[in-house]
Amino acid sequence: MLEVQFHKPNFRAKVREKTRPEASSVFRLFYAANAFAAEKHLDSLGFELLDLKPYNFQDWLDKATIARNAALAGFPEARKAGKSYEFDSGLWSQLKEHLQELFQGRCAYCEAWFQSVSFGDVEHYRPKAGVTDDPDHPGYYWLAYEPENYLPACSQCNTRGKKNLFPIKGTRVSEPSAALAMEAPLLINPFNDRQCDHIAYVPINTTHPKLLAGMAVERTERGEWSIRVYGLNRDPLVRERVRAQKTAVLRLKEALFNRNKAGLLEILHDCLCGKEEFCTAAATEIDAYYKDMGLGTPFPPEIKLGI
Repeated sequence: MLEVQFHKPNFRAKVREKTRPEASSVFRLFYAANAFAAEKHLDSLGFELLDLKPYNFQDWLDKATIARNAALAGFPEARKAGKSYEFDSGLWSQLKEHLQELFQGRCAYCEAWFQSVSFGDVEHYRPKAGVTDDPDHPGYYWLAYEPENYLPACSQCNTRGKKNLFPIKGTRVSEPSAALAMEAPLLINPFNDRQCDHIAYVPINTTHPKLLAGMAVERTERGEWSIRVYGLNRDPLVRERVRAQKTAVLRLKEALFNRNKAGLLEILHDCLCGKEEFCTAAATEIDAYYKDMGLGTPFPPEIKLGI
């Protein structure tokens, strides 16, 4: 979970899966540097391009503003009457594929690729309609349509882990006009934080008496809370993380043995830019191998890895 920047989608495409020509066409919002890059990107995803047009994200923001204003008026009234408020989930679902692409098909919390086995969720970092750990809090209903409050998450991390939890260290904000910085959240947000600043991963060759390879270990209090709430040490996840670590170091050894500089740079880039599944754990394994070989570290000094 290296830090990811939110890019506004700037293209709208009508596409159909190449392997399912009988399937209905769908529209996707996404970001690309230019039209050529957009076409190449869609082709790499296995889509037949039927139509491509520039997209002005302000159109989505205008609809979000209308929906937000409706929530500002309607949510408190519904809560006072003991009723649930119906948010316009269609708005954030329009950004689902775009969010997944920003995170390169990985869950924002655990870094697992989930698209092959799950549609994934658009998760609200700050829960929109209630906070489990503060039953009196109404939820951050005014952020229900804030794009940077959205994260792509697998169902394990979202519905079985985080749910509506949102622990903080500071003062809980319950009004739209208050400054969110007062809260000091205890959960990592990949749009603002680098996971490696808060969480380390145990390398395969560990000799630690209590820690197993692939486990997540806290560096900070926020790391500790994130591991607990997101469930980052659940058994299947740790096993898959170890598999990814082994794959990364095998790729590394092959590149070093063949003196394949381009291949080596590709591996390092894949870890830093999130193309590797469990990219932070994979980077940790590569860092550990370099240090075991007396080669220092291949990563920038500001990237904290290892335990």
